[in-house]
Amino acid sequence: MADAETCPHCRTPFPAGATAATAIRCRSCGGDVAVTDVTQVTIVARSPGGVHRACGQIQFSKGFLGLYRIVSVLGSGAMGTVFSAEQLSIRRPVAMKFLTAPFDPDLMARFIREGKVMARVRHPHVMSVYESGTEGGHPYLVMELMDGGSLGDHLRAKGTLPWKEAVAVAAKCLEGLGACHEQGIIHRDLKPENILFTGSGEPKIGDFGIARLFEGDQRLTQTGELIGTPRYMPPEVFRGEVATASTDLYSMGIVLYAMISGQPPFSGPSFVELANAHLSQTPPPLPAQAGVPRSVANVLMAALSKTPGGRPTSAADFAQALQVAAFRRATGPKSPHAPKMASATTQGHSLKSASNVGLGIACLLVLAVLVWMGRTGARSPTRQTASASPGSIVPRPVEPQSPTGSALPRVSRTAFRESPSAFSPSRTPNIGPPLPPAGLKLRGKNARGYWEATCDADGAVMVLVPAGEFFMGSEKVGESDEHPKHRVYLDAFYMDKTEVTNRRYQEFVQATGHQQPGLKGEARFNEPDQPVVGVSWDDAVAYCRWAGKELPTEAQWERAARGGLEGKRYPWGNEDPKGRACFGLDGLTGRPGPVATLSANGFGLHDMAGNAWEWCADWYAGGYYGTSPRQNPTGPPQGTERVVRGGAFHGPDNGLLCAARHRADPAGRYLNYGFRCLRSVGSPQAVPSAGPEIQSSPPSSPDASSVLATPSSSPVASPLGGPGHSLIPLGRNPQGLEEYRSEPDEAVMVMIPAGEFLMGSANGTSDEKPVHRVYLDAFLIDKHEVTNSMYRKFTGATGHPEPSYSDDPGRSQPEQPVVGVSWDDAVAFCKWAGKRLPTEAEWEKAARGGLVGAFYPWGDERPEGKACCNDGKTERAAKVGSYRPNGYGLHDMAGNASEWCSDWYDAGWYVNSPLNNPTGPKQGDFHVRRGGSRSSYVFGLRCSTREGDDPTGRSRGIVLSRWGADLGFRCARSLLR
Repeated sequence: MADAETCPHCRTPFPAGATAATAIRCRSCGGDVAVTDVTQVTIVARSPGGVHRACGQIQFSKGFLGLYRIVSVLGSGAMGTVFSAEQLSIRRPVAMKFLTAPFDPDLMARFIREGKVMARVRHPHVMSVYESGTEGGHPYLVMELMDGGSLGDHLRAKGTLPWKEAVAVAAKCLEGLGACHEQGIIHRDLKPENILFTGSGEPKIGDFGIARLFEGDQRLTQTGELIGTPRYMPPEVFRGEVATASTDLYSMGIVLYAMISGQPPFSGPSFVELANAHLSQTPPPLPAQAGVPRSVANVLMAALSKTPGGRPTSAADFAQALQVAAFRRATGPKSPHAPKMASATTQGHSLKSASNVGLGIACLLVLAVLVWMGRTGARSPTRQTASASPGSIVPRPVEPQSPTGSALPRVSRTAFRESPSAFSPSRTPNIGPPLPPAGLKLRGKNARGYWEATCDADGAVMVLVPAGEFFMGSEKVGESDEHPKHRVYLDAFYMDKTEVTNRRYQEFVQATGHQQPGLKGEARFNEPDQPVVGVSWDDAVAYCRWAGKELPTEAQWERAARGGLEGKRYPWGNEDPKGRACFGLDGLTGRPGPVATLSANGFGLHDMAGNAWEWCADWYAGGYYGTSPRQNPTGPPQGTERVVRGGAFHGPDNGLLCAARHRADPAGRYLNYGFRCLRSVGSPQAVPSAGPEIQSSPPSSPDASSVLATPSSSPVASPLGGPGHSLIPLGRNPQGLEEYRSEPDEAVMVMIPAGEFLMGSANGTSDEKPVHRVYLDAFLIDKHEVTNSMYRKFTGATGHPEPSYSDDPGRSQPEQPVVGVSWDDAVAFCKWAGKRLPTEAEWEKAARGGLVGAFYPWGDERPEGKACCNDGKTERAAKVGSYRPNGYGLHDMAGNASEWCSDWYDAGWYVNSPLNNPTGPKQGDFHVRRGGSRSSYVFGLRCSTREGDDPTGRSRGIVLSRWGADLGFRCARSLLR
């Protein structure tokens, strides 16, 4: 028989019409017979009688083959086939999954729709879906190609995994699972075969959502099983109940059990016996030889509860409970023996409510004291230290303004540290909610996690935008009036969630007798929930005054529009505006849409692009950004036109850009001009501009002493250890921040301004959650990691032992970062230099460099060429400063050497961390290390990645790290006020 008609591996005949040129895999022997540039694929299977038959066929179009090249088959089943392929445009290897069984059209449509939903999920532990579509009548998904095998492969090869490794894999998978649950996606078929590994060993959940397609379909598959895998299915599925997120938690518990013991807890020769076991039997104890701590076993058994109410409440809770139990670090109300369950007790709720009432009263008392301080002129430590040096520039409190313009009582920044809840939103359960200004009633947090309040005057919902910095304007793109891109600090403020509507504007007109809008007579512009248009700048100001509010400044508007996304084109990111904003070029035939119809941005604000142009408070000046203040700018003092922002239903898409600036005659009542209002909070935070006061030890240190660094060219000696702990001003770096040279280590330090930032990651591991706002006082941090040259100067002066790798030529070059140092070594160096280790919060703020929500110090781009890391090319640490700095001018905040922080490590710390200048837990076994090293893969380089290590071990990692040989540090200094 001709080779074209037989399998080249087992020589079994193919069915008629199927040749080696068209058959991708012989399912008799599994032999791969793919050829390149194939235009038709016939899936070949062998019947029980040994005869081959064609069980599916895919005909590829020329257009499809211009995009992808089919390489081989990765797997094939009753419902579909997965191919290895190449995306030709960018030479990217991908996996392609086709549904080849004769499903009905509705099922095919659901498959494609599910793929589109999955394409929105971006998480390091979820396999990425790049595209979905239909080819040759078969739906397909284009996915990330995983080349590290599946967990099932690993278990078949090894039998079991060490319990710590199993917990680590499960925790990472649970993080990915949680991200998908947030998108409303339930897996329903979690098992070792659906957990895949990258080449670097990172686990990712695959085949997400495929089982969900069969909701309500209780037909049997060709093997006689329900949809899913019975050994991993929870009891409620066998009972025919609707699957929920808890369904996946049970399955993940079974997977963890199998990793530790080598097999699932229940088995049986038939489907019925398996079902009965899941429904009624208690899982056998984990094998004693596995050495699993009781705390971990308790968490696992809770996940295997027969009812969803007995399991952890979410994937995040399950992951955190595992991690806390594994490292014996119970914090707050949680116990390592019992994760938070779905059935919260009434007693717990009552206690929490009582606690919140008490904290609320405490906050009011603190606020009353602050008001008394303002009225009596009580002097804060800020003002007392200011007199120490007339030449120094010391931050002073900001004086908030009421809606009528009268000054509110002054609040000192020191007092703010003691009561952050009075001004800042909180994700922390032991801190009360913010106290809104008079006339606003707190509602709670929105879906994006930001506080909302209702305005008494007009009933508008307002969102609290936190204090902090952002990058305003654009560079290399956009119009000249958007240049230069510059950093701006803003106090917190409340912004209307939507544009002012016709309904609200009519209430204002009826209450005040104000003139009707210019388009009152045209029905298409006057539906109650449309934004009011045809209003002048003066009309908008009059409304705001009536409501006890004001128009936003241009800077406030742009910060609100960006929604925490730095460097993105639109409020939602960089995706095309179609379907995301109400805009167009259809002239007078168009109309604005109802407010809040389209998705909100990262702060929970609607229509920050499109629907209606929005008046801002500022006068317009084309060159204003060149001289704009960097703290709470309010625009030029005079002008002829006012700023309008955001684009409209009638206009081009370039007006939708966050940075796009437009202007108009303030008296004009244009058909597509509206507005929204703002309510100032007034913040006691300020960004110092020069001349910091330096504290040489952490605030809690009993021997803390200070020195003022004046903006002169001569160093000022510190009392700590006598002369030699000076700071010499060097001016501003290209990023606009002050730099100083410290003695005796001669390091360059950068001053990081005071303010808030978002710490942690919603897409990382459980110890990075929850994302929470942190306020930090200004501080200095080394521009580079401490080098071998600096460290030798220290050991020569003090006789301190050399680092562990001082004799290794690959790690001991003068300008490489010093590595192999213990936490105690790093602390000793810092004390000699008159400095200290940075806190974990200071380190993360410095690493982010002003970028909100970015994965890495430089943004979201992959690390290749941006950091010294495990890219297959790097064998040793680089000379410090070899890679580009971040937004603060700091080098190597990712990669090169992992860096010690002052804090003890606690996996659950973020749940109870203070909002103001946190310094970490009071005790622990391991200290925090941050930033990854030259040995780290991409996940370890993220700004939010947390690790813990033995503070005494200089040459080996004990807990979460494996590269003690790449562990170094950089120093920090505090700023007194």
